[in-house]
Amino acid sequence: NNYLAFNDATGSPHNAFEAVFVSGTTFFKNIASESDYGFWLSYTTNTKLEENKIMGNKRSGVAADRAANIEVTRNLINSNKGHGVDLWEDTPLKRFEHAKSQSHKIMNNYINENNGYGISLDETKSTTIANNELSGNYLSNILATLTSDIEISNNNIVKCASCVLSVVAKQTQNPLKA
Repeated sequence: NNYLAFNDATGSPHNAFEAVFVSGTTFFKNIASESDYGFWLSYTTNTKLEENKIMGNKRSGVAADRAANIEVTRNLINSNKGHGVDLWEDTPLKRFEHAKSQSHKIMNNYINENNGYGISLDETKSTTIANNELSGNYLSNILATLTSDIEISNNNIVKCASCVLSVVAKQTQNPLKA
């Protein structure tokens, strides 16, 4: 288990924080700003992001391919040039075919003014998105594609300048629970 707290990784030329192929890492009250990605968490399990400031990154604020049990709680995720939170399941690395994007909790965050989606889920299962403030994310506030067992509840979803709907679901295998 790893615990990283009160660090400032502003201006990193690559990822402000990166954890891959590990389990049980907590990031608490860090600053992940003005880097390529704020947090890169691919192939991790049981990772917690709590009360971090994730702002102004060149790509997404939080990005994870084939991660499981990520908890994103009470963070400020603002003004990233990609998505605020981006969780997906791409072609697996050899020997890691078993890794799945699943069982995430995105709760009690401020996810605002990102250039992509506020939250993007692609081929992700069993995820809860609750009690967040989502506003002004350029493409839309939430996108869920090829997902199943996604619960979206009690979010304050406002101000979507360039989209028709604030919550978008395309090619979803099972309906979203709202």
